[in-house]
Amino acid sequence: MGFLVARRVQFPCEWESSNKKPTNLETEDYSRWKYIMVAMWYLMCFWFFVVFPFVVVNWVSVPNELTVVWSATIQQQGMIGAGFAHEAIDFLVPLSKHVYVGWVNERALNPFKAEDSAFHDLKASDQVVLRNIYNQGLEIRRYDNQILMLQFQPSYYERFLSDYYNFKKYKYKIGRCMFETTSVPQGWVQMINDHLDEIWVPSKFQKAVFLKEGVKKPIVVIKEGFDPDIFNRKSVPRNKEKFFKHCSRDFVFIASSKWEDRKGWDVLLEAFAEEFTGIERVCLAIRSTGLQDELDSVHNPNHARIIKLGRIPAEDYPSYYASADAFVLPTHGEGWGRTPMEAMAMGLPTIASKWSGLTEFISADYAIPINVTEVEPAFPREQEKLGGGKSMRNSHKWARIDKYAVRGAMRWVFNNQHAARALGDKAERYMHTHYTRDVIAEDMHKRLLQIYHMVFRSRDISESQDHDLL
Repeated sequence: MGFLVARRVQFPCEWESSNKKPTNLETEDYSRWKYIMVAMWYLMCFWFFVVFPFVVVNWVSVPNELTVVWSATIQQQGMIGAGFAHEAIDFLVPLSKHVYVGWVNERALNPFKAEDSAFHDLKASDQVVLRNIYNQGLEIRRYDNQILMLQFQPSYYERFLSDYYNFKKYKYKIGRCMFETTSVPQGWVQMINDHLDEIWVPSKFQKAVFLKEGVKKPIVVIKEGFDPDIFNRKSVPRNKEKFFKHCSRDFVFIASSKWEDRKGWDVLLEAFAEEFTGIERVCLAIRSTGLQDELDSVHNPNHARIIKLGRIPAEDYPSYYASADAFVLPTHGEGWGRTPMEAMAMGLPTIASKWSGLTEFISADYAIPINVTEVEPAFPREQEKLGGGKSMRNSHKWARIDKYAVRGAMRWVFNNQHAARALGDKAERYMHTHYTRDVIAEDMHKRLLQIYHMVFRSRDISESQDHDLL
């Protein structure tokens, strides 16, 4: 093509305007110009069709500005129901709308290949986004000067210090962590101060705890959020017969969480068994992983109805919430409190402890709080979780839950069902306004922009500081 174009190019020369026969020198000049034009044409084609697209694609795909490498383990079977797994998904999916983020799988495995991958439980649009983020993570982690997010508890950070992960190449390193008591486990503070540039915690309660324990790096409050497309009671069916077959005509309190001392199961079971009788149309339905024998051995002289629920698939969670009448969790302490958040988002009257991470959204305006006035030694049967010596363990306290306060809260909800439903409606509007995952992603984006201007543009953090976050 270039040759044809060059043949049609006319070069002004003396013999063109006369009948004079060209000399050999003039013919050689013409041939030389013709080949120069052909070469220039091919060079231009190479630039526009090869070099230019390559440059553009690389500029767009791997931007030099605000690129985040996010490390989290969320793909193992069963992890999809864990708090950290849910949190990571609800961070990554909406954040990808704001910044170029790549998810790095800590185990270096492709999470989408396994047939039993927990990702198959996610909605289709989230699966597509997470696949893209995973592919971007394979690309951008090869580049320097990225922001690194470690969404693990600090006790796991040490594995990232090896040469395999090339930890030092990242220009700014953030940790996402939380704990449920008045202290933090041994070694956390040193790990944070020695290797991170800042940490993100979900509540002001955790910020105060980490500061008290000696963390010197910036502590930023980034709350948790939920997917409003999933936790929306207007879009899911209410089916008591399906979830609560033996008490489908009763007023149903639900309690959902792990079976461990921290969740206050003993207080809840005693309170319900003492407050209600078998002749009242009320039931407590418990869904928990690792349900223990304590449920069968609870002292229940009044024969109050308490039922154990089987496994509920993740896609049925919203319908499960919508089919209940109220939610209760007298927990001793929470990093955040995901199940109370989801219950409130579904419009359920929610009874929960007003302590630890729950103080961010549990208040008398939108819920039925269990007020806490005293603390007590934490993890009485799980001291090995904390590590360290006796003095260190004794520094951990959590909320002392008043059984009679739990009884009074459940009785009020049962006796005032109309007022309780109105409170649930108010909570639903509040949560869908302030705690959707897109709202939280905007806070994350705001903080990441501050980091970018501070670190990558050498601007003083005080020029862009947001005092609602720091």
